[in-house]
Amino acid sequence: MNRRTLLAGVAGGLAITAGCVEDPDPGSGGTGGNREGNGFDAGDAPVANELVDWSLSLDDDAGDIDESPQVSFDQDTVSVTGRITYGSSSCKTVEATTVEYDADAARLDVVCEDVETEDDSPDDEPRICTDDIASTAYELTADFDDGIPETVRAVEDALEERREATFDRDGVMNRTSDETDDADHGIDPLPEGIADVTLDLDRGTFEEAEEPPTVDIREYDVTIEGSLVVGSSSCKTTEVTELEFDAEADELDVTVADVEVDLDGEYECTADESVDTYVLRVEFEETAPTSVSVTEDGKHGTRAVGVAEDSATEGDVDEDGEYEDESGTGESGS
Repeated sequence: MNRRTLLAGVAGGLAITAGCVEDPDPGSGGTGGNREGNGFDAGDAPVANELVDWSLSLDDDAGDIDESPQVSFDQDTVSVTGRITYGSSSCKTVEATTVEYDADAARLDVVCEDVETEDDSPDDEPRICTDDIASTAYELTADFDDGIPETVRAVEDALEERREATFDRDGVMNRTSDETDDADHGIDPLPEGIADVTLDLDRGTFEEAEEPPTVDIREYDVTIEGSLVVGSSSCKTTEVTELEFDAEADELDVTVADVEVDLDGEYECTADESVDTYVLRVEFEETAPTSVSVTEDGKHGTRAVGVAEDSATEGDVDEDGEYEDESGTGESGS
């Protein structure tokens, strides 16, 4: 699936140059390398009070970079390196959408991802994007005042996966990499008559989030696919917040919403905006209902879709839980 493309929450300045990113050696370019070779001991450095400035450099010709992202510390500077795959090369590029320093937690948060480039096509002509896949290495350099952070959280949102790593001054604390998350659907216990529920999440685009959810009713299961704007990628996710099945009325009501991630301890959320694409599959103990209504409740508002036999209506939900479909008739979305 495509990745999210909106630039949001940018702190500091952006300088993009070419030919300055090298393939980091995990033995010397990661945090462990700071204690060797250059004589700098990251463990003894003072804690930074302020992020002074940062810059991002891109290099399409750099060699392979494995286990990205990587982080290195040096005096008053932190470097984050990695490689991001994106497409198309004519309409997208890589930018840092979040560079934020929490002085109280002594943590630097960096999010690099693919974003849409400015549309410079004439007003009377459609934008034409190539369908190729491109890849570029990057290096983000953050400069601090007389010190360095205790930890660095680096996130890459690439075309086919989201990679995240948290580093302290001694090495990698945690690293994740996933194409699709088998997410917690949020419903326990399941309603009577429902045998199983699965919810798969991936990163999506804001273009995808403009489209209403789709509903596929089969003999024994219902599949709902959609995209939801959830906000901060570090603190928000998508869950099923309501699931009601009335076998006698032959109806299924579903609400999918953005919810706070359960975080341990104090944690400041990154300022990026993110989109979750989701696939929700509901399996029934007997036959599936012929009527399904889906409500999406995300950061950018609430909308509902109702499907009965092969017809569908969709619209924005008002404060009473009613919405207007294209024909102007009101129908409950929950």
